[in-house]
Amino acid sequence: MKVLINVPSLSLLGGVSNHFLGLENYWSCKFKYNTIGSRFRLNGIILLPFDFLAFMFNILTFNPDLILLNPSLNPKAYYRDSLYLLIAKIFSKKVIVFFHGWDIEFEDKLNKSAQKKRYHKADAIIVLAKSFKNKLLSWGYQGDIFLTTTKVEEAMILDPLPQKNQKKIHLLFFGRIETKKGIFIALDAFKNLYKNNKNITLEVVGSGSELKTAKLYCKSNAIENVTFHGRLSGSELTDVLKKCHINIFPTHHGEGMPTSVLESISFGHTIVTRPVGGLVDFFKDDKMGYFVQSLKPEDFEKAVVKLLENSKHLSKIEKFNYKFAKKNFTSSVVAKQLEYYFSHVLSY
Repeated sequence: MKVLINVPSLSLLGGVSNHFLGLENYWSCKFKYNTIGSRFRLNGIILLPFDFLAFMFNILTFNPDLILLNPSLNPKAYYRDSLYLLIAKIFSKKVIVFFHGWDIEFEDKLNKSAQKKRYHKADAIIVLAKSFKNKLLSWGYQGDIFLTTTKVEEAMILDPLPQKNQKKIHLLFFGRIETKKGIFIALDAFKNLYKNNKNITLEVVGSGSELKTAKLYCKSNAIENVTFHGRLSGSELTDVLKKCHINIFPTHHGEGMPTSVLESISFGHTIVTRPVGGLVDFFKDDKMGYFVQSLKPEDFEKAVVKLLENSKHLSKIEKFNYKFAKKNFTSSVVAKQLEYYFSHVLSY
């Protein structure tokens, strides 16, 4: 089985790139990447004609049995990748479309538009949440719709899980440093928590367009005991994650399945987040942490206080989450699942 996979530049290390880099060692199929989008410091729109030509060249020379497209449900990727679908069908290729992100505002626009049918020629679609599947069905898509998850690399899962220091509690914000990811809500919640408990710290892991703004926000609002680590990987990331207890992730971004939350769960972190994307399908409220419905810092503060007041419950969640991640989110499990979907489509 030969699969041509459309991906953004792997050097950019975004969500889609990280996902497929983490699966590379676990494929049994023969695969080839077809790189699209912004790279070489050039806008993806400028490179689009060249990307189309490269795509057709790879179809002719690699001759894949299956093509995997990897858009998100946002205006740019949605319309761009529908053209790749059209090209693939001109070459009579079977195509699976894997929607990674899901912009709710764009979904609302598509509800009222015939453009929602652009992917009806796909042989199958993969999504990260049941709600996304239900939406595609409501738009009249009649092919198979498969559910999957993002992954946690095996190397990140420590065995056994190290004991955490229960005397000093490390809270975590892990994700892009942007308003829609909830960084400022997390900082405001932590400010109030720290006023009443000097035995806690906030570790901020990630980079983004508002990293400098977030640092200035801490200074101007006297938010103490916050460490900004920037983007981490490898042992540096592991060293921070293994000491953390609770992940505060007040995202209101169009999430598919936030990998940072899955990686956090694999370290036994208790999760305090919002009911977004694919998290809704597996997250067990109170057993894995807490869903917070609002975007109010005080509501996230209350959830954390509830956890800090019950150390036995916090420890119980830690063990449950660690075992859950090992069973459900590892790269080998996800790669095997995707290859099953590939084989199923090729059997039509």
